[in-house]
Amino acid sequence: MKFIDWLIDRTHAISRLSLWAAGAFMIFTVFMISAEIVLRKMGSGAVSGASEVGGYMLATCSVWAFSYTLLHRANIRFDVLYVRCGPGTRAWLDLVSLLVLGIFIFTVTYHAYAVLATSISFGTRSNTSLSIRQWIPQSVWFSGLAFLCWTIFILAVRVLVALVHKDFATVARLAGTQMADEEVKRETAAIQDKG
Repeated sequence: MKFIDWLIDRTHAISRLSLWAAGAFMIFTVFMISAEIVLRKMGSGAVSGASEVGGYMLATCSVWAFSYTLLHRANIRFDVLYVRCGPGTRAWLDLVSLLVLGIFIFTVTYHAYAVLATSISFGTRSNTSLSIRQWIPQSVWFSGLAFLCWTIFILAVRVLVALVHKDFATVARLAGTQMADEEVKRETAAIQDKG
């Protein structure tokens, strides 16, 4: 169990780093698109392809941010009935939600790999002025999806171990929906840390 917790901690660290990198890339993309707009208004076409690069950045940054979102339980879940259930039922619902999410993401990742493999085998390039080899952005996109699969897998394993031991608090901490009082405590602590 300690090994699984260690893996989750490493996954947290990687997701935090990838989130910072994604943020930096998005800021770079904003500046690049802004520069292209300004140069276009001035009559110069010196910068081209910013929208293409922006599309790649949005896709890859979003996918890499999903793991961080999942690890911090910031994903949206419909919890109308969930909040009315007891801790044991909620814990099982948390596992089911991870498994359903896993099935969906594993399917998307499988097809993403097919797209990547096709781009590599045919040497596909974008049909724009940049003529970017498609395997480059697609490999970053696919690796983000693969990391999300890993995150779901390791969380599901840890949640299952906690369920076997009837450790519902750990399940709630790792995979449960954030309750309103929990969010208030977290935000209050954040404000107190700043002040």
